Amino acid sequence: MGQARPLRAICLTHICWVNPYKKVEEMTFKPDQSRLFEDTTIQGQASEDIMRKRKLRHDGQFAPGNIPWNKGGTRKAKARPPTYVRVTEEEIRLLADTDRKGNFIQNKKDIIREARRPIILRPKKSTSSEMAQYLQDDSEEGPDDVIGYRIWKATTAVRACAKAQREHDTQEPTCHELVRASALGEKKMGLATSETLVCDRCGYTSSSPQKFYNVMKRDGPGPRTPVINMAAQIALADSPMAVSAFREMMACMDLVVPSASCLQTLANKYSDIIEEENEIDMKRWREVVKKISELQGNEPGSPIRAQVDTRYQTQIGHLRGRKPGQPSPHSNAILAEEVTTRGKIIANYLRNKNCGMCKWWNAYGFEAPPHKCTANISEQAVIGDEEEAGRAMAKDLLESKLTLGGLITDGDSHTHRAVAEVMQEEAGVRTKPERCVVHVTRNVRGKVTSTKFSAGMFPGKTSIARDRVKSRFANDLVQRLNAEHGRAFEKIGMLRKCAMERAMDKAMQAIPSCYAGDHRYCYDYSLVCRHPSEWKFQMIPSRARGKICPTPSDCKLLRKCMEGRLGEAMLEKTRHGADTNRVEGVNRRISKSLPKNITRFRTLAGRIASALHSSNNGTGLSIAMKRLAAGIPLSPDSKAVVVLEEMRRTQDYKRAYNKEPGNKERTKANTLTKFGNYDETREQGSYKSEKVQEKGERESPIKRPKPDYTTDHVYSKPGGAEPRNDYSDSESDETDEDFSPS
Repeated sequence: MGQARPLRAICLTHICWVNPYKKVEEMTFKPDQSRLFEDTTIQGQASEDIMRKRKLRHDGQFAPGNIPWNKGGTRKAKARPPTYVRVTEEEIRLLADTDRKGNFIQNKKDIIREARRPIILRPKKSTSSEMAQYLQDDSEEGPDDVIGYRIWKATTAVRACAKAQREHDTQEPTCHELVRASALGEKKMGLATSETLVCDRCGYTSSSPQKFYNVMKRDGPGPRTPVINMAAQIALADSPMAVSAFREMMACMDLVVPSASCLQTLANKYSDIIEEENEIDMKRWREVVKKISELQGNEPGSPIRAQVDTRYQTQIGHLRGRKPGQPSPHSNAILAEEVTTRGKIIANYLRNKNCGMCKWWNAYGFEAPPHKCTANISEQAVIGDEEEAGRAMAKDLLESKLTLGGLITDGDSHTHRAVAEVMQEEAGVRTKPERCVVHVTRNVRGKVTSTKFSAGMFPGKTSIARDRVKSRFANDLVQRLNAEHGRAFEKIGMLRKCAMERAMDKAMQAIPSCYAGDHRYCYDYSLVCRHPSEWKFQMIPSRARGKICPTPSDCKLLRKCMEGRLGEAMLEKTRHGADTNRVEGVNRRISKSLPKNITRFRTLAGRIASALHSSNNGTGLSIAMKRLAAGIPLSPDSKAVVVLEEMRRTQDYKRAYNKEPGNKERTKANTLTKFGNYDETREQGSYKSEKVQEKGERESPIKRPKPDYTTDHVYSKPGGAEPRNDYSDSESDETDEDFSPS
């Protein structure tokens, strides 16, 4: 057996494992114990002890005198969710998406992200709708009474009720009850209704439903359209609302809600009517323009000037990866005359790729049946081809014997090329290109902002402060250039081309030193900065005025920027000092009737025509003309005529107010006040860096978060970002909230 060895820790551990509930003092041997055991003997005895104890007790039993380790504590069992849960109909809609048949749509990403959920049982069918808990019946009407509000023609409704009451009194002379409208006998015709009049006492029922509305006159058999339904389409064509929004409004007012198909059918019908009416109206305005041109002293048939612009539903660079080619589904070009003071729209051309009928049939792999297709170009055509629109509008003008001698564009348009080609070939008239002063000014301002001048040209302790001064300098510079050109236009005129070029060249020589505070050249070269009136530099912060120090290389760069406004080529294109504000404003008016976030198919051309008609004639007069064209003219005694006349007077008043020189001066003064207050506020908020500099300490750098350029707006991206129009002379500007990207 060998020499005996003392019991070691491994044996103690083994014994403790045999009976973990026995006290350790009774099981542990003393280190100085002289008794020796053989390992094999101890292991054999332990095994017999284990087998004997397992037969008598289990691990959960305690020996007498033992104390459990968690005595007096509270057992906290882990809550387990139920295996099966039956949810309500509202909860099942929030838990999972379903298809049109009610089958669940599995989202693998959601399944991976979420924790284990119990098995969901389908909800029981509810006996009442979810909306029922929010409804109350406080009225005194019976179950067969007409509930809610109705749109009835006053005279027609009164006569129908009187007729039914007389018929009731004749048939039942002993009954003295009044007739009422029955909900079961009511018939809906869009917004209008026909009512069946009954008597609860004697059981009288009118012979036929009484029409409480007037209908439109037309030839042929079939039902007639109620007047109120067509009038609603005239209003909807001039508003951003469509079928769904209009039905929501009707339901909110507790009126009769017309069906979507009824509204869409009438909208298609009115769209054709207003397209034809707008073409007639534009031809009428062309004749008026020719007459006004003769009244201005021009010879009959002499060319006129016009401005043109194109509106796209989607910007050309958007929707990359979602649509092939240029993403905009349509573009609309409009041309406004420059003869009258109102700038009437005398031509427009719509290029459309979309057709709802073709799109629906092609989605199922079929060819569309014969129909009126709204698309006039293919889906592969270039939507930005403005030359096609220019040719079409030029031909429309030539049909009215109207020619163009000058065309104002925004600089990125090719419409002039096609218009000039058609006018030269068919009328022998040369159409000169002109540029919009507003767009030219904007381009010069952006060029000055993006040009890299020397580091010491603009004052400021930080690069951000210097960039603010640079942006303000660009704003003030373009105003100075426009003022120089305007003063020269008044003094020299438009015909003396060489004199104008020399005057503007001298002005560009004096401007750099003028901004540096040296006005020695201004008296001889400048037209707006000479004693006693000097240029005020109102757009530049007060601390930076007279402290702009351009180097000779900066003067050369600045000269190139200024030539974009006062150079020889640009002076020729802006000799009239005109702009495209009129067509830009009409495009905003079109956006009211045709928002860019909604895609129209059948009524696209009609909504554009309705907007152009309202722009040319004013809201009040346009509504009266549209109702007459639709066959539902207003009565001279109608109260609506008074309101329409008031609308027209209000529009004329607002236009005259905006054209007054005093109002323009007030607007400019308010703008300068806002800039001044903004500069003062920023300077007051920069005390922290000034205190740090006074103590001679160095301000700890702050990491600025990177700006987010992932939005869809053009002005939020680096290429199209607007310059920062603010200034502060302290280093704390780096931590100001106004420049922290959101």
